[in-house]
Amino acid sequence: MIHKINSQHIVSYDSEIRSNFKQNICIRSVVSFAERIKSFILSCFKYIKDTFSNLFISKKTISSSKARSPGVYRIVRKEDQTKIFELIHTMGLSANNWSKYPSLALKQSKLKQLSRDIKNVHVLKFLEFIFLSPTLVKDIKEIMKDSWIRKNFMTPLCRNLNFALQVEGRDKHLTKFTKALKIDKKALIPYFDEKDWYGLVNYLCKIKR
Repeated sequence: MIHKINSQHIVSYDSEIRSNFKQNICIRSVVSFAERIKSFILSCFKYIKDTFSNLFISKKTISSSKARSPGVYRIVRKEDQTKIFELIHTMGLSANNWSKYPSLALKQSKLKQLSRDIKNVHVLKFLEFIFLSPTLVKDIKEIMKDSWIRKNFMTPLCRNLNFALQVEGRDKHLTKFTKALKIDKKALIPYFDEKDWYGLVNYLCKIKR
């Protein structure tokens, strides 16, 4: 027996198929867009990581026959002051604010160039300049609160401090450093003896404003 098919049912079924098809396309589009956003964010984080991987220090090890000098312990030149300020202030403004990480990634080339330009600044003079600037003190405090930026900032800084300590010893510039910051030298000696550079920076953040 041949059954008659209601044309309305066909139209209704066809409409349902088209609706499902459009929904599937929409879902796939959303998923594809989300994947592109995810890829973009991961790329940004990679750029940021690359930016801070080796600030202030080259990749050469201390044992290298061509190991660099710790730098000359002298007054930071005006052009170096400007570069240090831009470097630290840029990181400080981005610290604890994930929404600013992508814009920070776009500045990686500039930040790398700044770090190369100040490579001859002695690490203690670098810290001295930061902690004598009220603006940079606020920035460094924000950096130390941001676990990711703090790590990428402190890792090369620790290498620089270790290098200077190995080459020059503890007391060569410590008295002048503490005098410039108007702090008790005895308070810093334990940090240098233990090579506790995180503790040193946190202590300076605590007492300086």
